[in-house]
Amino acid sequence: MPIDPAEVRRIAALARLGLDERTVETFRHQLQTILDHVAMLDRLDVDAVPPTAGLSETGQPLRADRRHACLAERDVLGNAPDAAMNLFRVPRVIEE
Repeated sequence: MPIDPAEVRRIAALARLGLDERTVETFRHQLQTILDHVAMLDRLDVDAVPPTAGLSETGQPLRADRRHACLAERDVLGNAPDAAMNLFRVPRVIEE
């Protein structure tokens, strides 16, 4: 499936990226290379390959669940660049 510059611009707009024409062409080439590799993988015959759910026969080693003491509120907020009323203060990210 060929990727054209208009498709790269559409994807960039969805990601809210401003791209110049040189960057559009660079991304178009990179995306096309990725899609070509995926198409190559689609052509592989994997019927004889058993499905796998994990990489290890023994499973994942898990640590035991143990309770730990919580940090004191003053210690946690002491690391914050800005705190007020026992809360972290952060910059506003939602426009009004």
